[in-house]
Parts: sequence; structure tokens; C-alpha cells
Amino acid sequence: SPGVHYSHVAFEGMSLAPALGANGEMLGANIVLFEERMQRMRNSIRSLRAGIPDETLMQQFQQGTLDLSAVQADRVLRDRDGNATRAYIRPSYVRLGTYGVGPKDEAPFHLSVIEWNWPLYISEEVYKNGAVAVCFLDAQRLEKIRGKLGGNYKDAGVHAKVARALNGNEALYFGPYIINQFGQSEYINSQENEKARLRLQKYGILVDGSGEDVIFEGRNGTIYYQPKDTNILGGTTREYIITHLAKRLGIKTEERPIGLPDIARRDVVGMAYVGNAVKVLPAREIRIYDSWQDEGKIKDFVELKISDNLQRIASEFEKEMFGLIPPSHPSLLTPVSLEEGRTARKVLDKVYSAWF
Repeated sequence: SPGVHYSHVAFEGMSLAPALGANGEMLGANIVLFEERMQRMRNSIRSLRAGIPDETLMQQFQQGTLDLSAVQADRVLRDRDGNATRAYIRPSYVRLGTYGVGPKDEAPFHLSVIEWNWPLYISEEVYKNGAVAVCFLDAQRLEKIRGKLGGNYKDAGVHAKVARALNGNEALYFGPYIINQFGQSEYINSQENEKARLRLQKYGILVDGSGEDVIFEGRNGTIYYQPKDTNILGGTTREYIITHLAKRLGIKTEERPIGLPDIARRDVVGMAYVGNAVKVLPAREIRIYDSWQDEGKIKDFVELKISDNLQRIASEFEKEMFGLIPPSHPSLLTPVSLEEGRTARKVLDKVYSAWF
């Protein structure tokens, strides 16, 4: 497909979460932040300026995603041991048609959605003890992110793999500017020279992971989140936490660029990855990695605290997501009918029995 070759690909990440009873039994199912993520997918597709599905088709695709989740729920919401656990939903758009870098307005396209059981993005032990983030001195968010697009992730897989090879758990990116010793923002490109990398190491701001946002906790308990001028996507989980969950918990939030000097001064004591796949994952350490060295080298370590308010947010978000407590806002959970899905599953199994 030319869309794959030229990165004319948009997609979403969603969760199908079982609604759990007190003993872990599955009472129902919900798609998490469904409307918000489908709207973001629309925006992402438009940003490609290729063939754009009309709203009627997108509404049908949205309903089809709900219907597929209902039909598949009993299969994808069970792990290998039969426990009710989270499933992942991946809707995607790929441009088809003739080859060429510049897509035509009327270019055909392919919409699809797949689902599978995926309880945890990272091991349970890491959620318990805190993640180790690896920050790359040659990796900055230098370009504006216009949508959740395949091209955004061209280096993310490499950085995530290197992070794990260095006994870390996830990559962490610097923003396009530093906050210098005078408290002023200064745009910098670490790939220019050694001096730029040294300044980034000393004054760089930390903006997101390879597939997640990050939020921070100040020593006064305030939750800080990065402004959009740091070239982040700005995810739906982050927005829900800032707008609804933190407010319900009485936690103050503030938009502010956070960098390594804030952590060094202990003005900031905690950091957490937040996103659909990772949910809320506090970090315990940041490692600064310089891959410009011949063999690569860890240049510095920054310790973090598994801070109180980030722990509260992680715990409460988990409870809300799995229906153990009411959500801070109704937008969090879109119900999926297990009963209708089971009825449809019986019909489909009968109609397509010769195929399997």
C-alpha cells in the first residue's frame, strides 16, 4: 500500500475494559474514552490531507467498533487463565490508490479495527515498584505532532528497545527548547554539536514517552503537565486526569514546562507515564543516555519518588476504568452490551461455521 510506504496512516489506541464485581467477576464491559478517541482519529485522518471518510461512514465505523467489541468481548476480555482483563482496540486508516508521495484528495482508503487481550503494557512488578525511564540526548520533539499518525513513531520503537536493553522500561523525550539559567526558553537542537547536548542535559524539559504523555508532581502536591508548544500529541488520558479525575480528588493542576533543573532542585518529586496502553505508571528513575558516544553511555541518573498524588491518581483511574467506582466524568466509559454480543456471536458462528 502506498499509504504504508509514505506513512499516510492514522490510528487509535483504545481499551475495552471489563466491569468487575467485588470478586473479580465480569459484570459488563466498557470502551474507555471512546468518543474522545474516535474524534481524535477523525482529526488525525484530516491532517493527512488524503482521502477523507465522510461523517456518515465514520459514524458507521464507530458503531462497527462498538459492535465488534460486543461480539468479541467474551473472547478478548479473558487472559490465558480465564481472568477478566483489559483488551486492546486498534482502529486504523491507511491510504490506498496510486503511488506517489502527494496523495490525491479522492484517494481511496482502508478502515479496519482489530482487538486482542492485552492486560498490561509493562509487567506488574514495574507498576508496583515504578518504571525506569531512559532519556536520549539525541531525541527531541523538534516537529509539531498533528495527529496520531504512523510517521510519528518511526524512531519510537528503536528508542523503546534501546531503553529496555539498558535495563530501563520506557523511553523519554526532551522537548524542542530548554529553560536556561535565566529562566528563559531557548530553542535548541542537540544534534548540532556537543555543546548543545550538554545544555540539553543540564536544562532540558521532559515532554513525553515513546507512546505516552508524562505528568509530574511538585513537592507541594500540584500535578504539572506540559504545554502543547513542546510538540506533544496531548493525549485523552492526560486530558481526563487533568480535567476530571484530579478535580474530583481535590488535586491542583498547572500547565508548565518541567525540566531536569526542577527535579534537581526537588521542586518536582515525581513523574508518571499516562496513556491508553500504559494507563498511569509512576517512574522511580530517569537515566540520561548519550548515543553519540561510540558505544553509547549513561551520562547521569535522576532519582524520583513514587509520590503520593501520582499514586492516588493511578489507583483511582484503575478503579474507575474497571467500574469499581463511578467515573469522575461520564465520558470515561461507553457501555458495550455483552448480551447482544453473545446473541450475535451465536449467529455468526453458525453462518460462518464452514470457514473455521
